[in-house]
Amino acid sequence: MAKVKGERGSIQDQLIALGCATKEQASKNAIETEDNTDPDMFADSIKIKDTYLPFDTREAMEQVQSIDNFALKLNKAVVFLEDEKKKLKPTLFKRDKKEKRIIHEVKFKFEDNRINKISEKHFTNIKELGLDIFSIPLTPDWQFIVGLGNESVYETSMTLHHVHGFPYIPASAVKGVVRSWIITEVFVNHNIPEDEVDFPLLNAEHRAYLDEGFCKIFGCPKATNAVKFENGKPKKNSKGIYKYEPLVDTALGKENQGKIWFFDAFPISTPNITVDIMNPHYGDYYGEKKHNGNPIPPADYLTPVPIPFLTVENTVFQFVIGVKKNYNTKISSGIFEDEVPLAVASIWLKKALEEHGIGAKTAVGYGYMAERKGGKAQ
Repeated sequence: MAKVKGERGSIQDQLIALGCATKEQASKNAIETEDNTDPDMFADSIKIKDTYLPFDTREAMEQVQSIDNFALKLNKAVVFLEDEKKKLKPTLFKRDKKEKRIIHEVKFKFEDNRINKISEKHFTNIKELGLDIFSIPLTPDWQFIVGLGNESVYETSMTLHHVHGFPYIPASAVKGVVRSWIITEVFVNHNIPEDEVDFPLLNAEHRAYLDEGFCKIFGCPKATNAVKFENGKPKKNSKGIYKYEPLVDTALGKENQGKIWFFDAFPISTPNITVDIMNPHYGDYYGEKKHNGNPIPPADYLTPVPIPFLTVENTVFQFVIGVKKNYNTKISSGIFEDEVPLAVASIWLKKALEEHGIGAKTAVGYGYMAERKGGKAQ
């Protein structure tokens, strides 16, 4: 097995500065990260001494060979490796460029049985609420990322269940993408005034609030107002802020809570976590750096800076929505007239996830879902 060793003195100093060890302890525990060339061997193994947890914690856990919660492993047992400047850095992925081998890669092997039991219990709890429900299993068409910008010791992050440690899609994210997609696809041109045709999205949400079905499904405030238009352009004040029309009542004439319940989407197959790379080419340009007092232009001679991030692939997620039976009645007016809220929401749930995608970087192909098995209403 190959071993990677840095300059003992500089790393010892950094460990001491980080409060991870005394001078004596740092000398005793200098970096010595093993590279397991077999990916399966590395997937569940972890050497506590390489994580730079406080020394007494590492000492207490020295017999631990694996961590069975991915959220804890990723966020608490962070592996620090040297970067090009010989500084310790939280590391998701590192490759030896000369030897063309992987030095470190965050991996995890989830237990099928455990995932299935948790997901089944989650779905059982939903069914016991006594709702009319619709569920559909979908899987990423390629890869997806939820929570890329969450706070993390790394430059990037991922939403993981705070108890179970596996990747999941929060209900708020599911509701948000379905709501946004309906506004974009249905209300963007619905009853749009002639003055607004060049800016169809600007008042699309306002028009949605005037629709009974939309308000019943997603909820709405008591009143809404639209951006003012004049001669085909939105009006702004001297500070560049939009001017608004007077308030008008929304479709229901009162503040209303949405009747559709959106639930967290849990994995119903073993989650597959993989490391991907984003490669910004013009970091100096975006960072507004200067050369001889002049801004650096975006050019091909700038050095790309690879940033690793975690994605999920080849994993089936169960999306579930529900409504109380007495609220699942026909909509009496508007664009969804004679439909029931659950039917409308279920159609647009599937359309939003397949056509718009969910999570980060949907504009470049991430986050699109595909159906693997038929959805069902229960």
